[in-house]
Amino acid sequence: MGSRSRKKKGVEKVREYHEALLGDEFELFESWLTKPLRKSLRLNTIKADKGWILKRLKEELGTGPGGFEEVEAIPWCDEGFWVPDRPWGATLLHQLGFIYIQEAASMLPVELLDVGENDVVLDLAAAPGSKTTQLAARCGTVVANEPADQRRKVLFSNLYRCGVSNCIVTAKNGQDFPDDVGFDKVLLDAPCSDIGVARKNSKVLRTWSKNRARSLAGLQKKLIARAFELLKPGGKLVYSTCTSTIEENEEVILALLEHEPGAKLVKPRTKAKSRGGLLEGAEDVLRVYPWDNDTGFFFVAKIMKKR
Repeated sequence: MGSRSRKKKGVEKVREYHEALLGDEFELFESWLTKPLRKSLRLNTIKADKGWILKRLKEELGTGPGGFEEVEAIPWCDEGFWVPDRPWGATLLHQLGFIYIQEAASMLPVELLDVGENDVVLDLAAAPGSKTTQLAARCGTVVANEPADQRRKVLFSNLYRCGVSNCIVTAKNGQDFPDDVGFDKVLLDAPCSDIGVARKNSKVLRTWSKNRARSLAGLQKKLIARAFELLKPGGKLVYSTCTSTIEENEEVILALLEHEPGAKLVKPRTKAKSRGGLLEGAEDVLRVYPWDNDTGFFFVAKIMKKR
């Protein structure tokens, strides 16, 4: 089978799966996946306060069409903003770490983790560092774990650029992370089949398969089990993916709840438009679809470890 045929078959598999998953919203799914993703960034308050960075952002953009008037606050993240479409990675603000280019829905998991300034937090699958740098601005210490050498290099680069000094980087396989320390909070932004990034990288639609999603779900179940074990009693875990499948989302949460009687699913509160889970027992999770807030797909579940 030629590469063109394989790509076509991959897209057809995505359509078939999501038609069954989304029902009446399937037409929205098809139309939204072809729309360019809205540009968004997060202000890095480790480097400077929010007002100072916004002032520099206004100077960068100027006024008029495509200027500062088009900057819009993201409702669920105080430091998050939608911005005009510019090559933000080439700006001095980015290169010096005052801003971090981050998809708006990707800011949700840290927002829902309720991090305190004295908390010791584990980011179990940390690279490239979007959420690690977001966490570092809010907690006492963050442990950023990334087993892959090349991805860990990117993580180090982003930590350095953003001026993060309260971070310890580890290189363990997540499912084997040692349990010498109990964590106040754990974030598991799990490796996934990435349907949520299709608006900026359509390649994921051509390479997606249900078998791959199921294979990843096996890893995700191991990772979330370990993440929960690493929590202190009374601690909180946020599990997130940027994909849409039930196998990688609700089924992962239900597997944890079945095997861990001390795990309690907590309904997150957010200003983001969202809907609940699609399986019985996992209703109190967040599903964010592209047409809800003009983002990618995102899934977030919040779990407390009973005392």
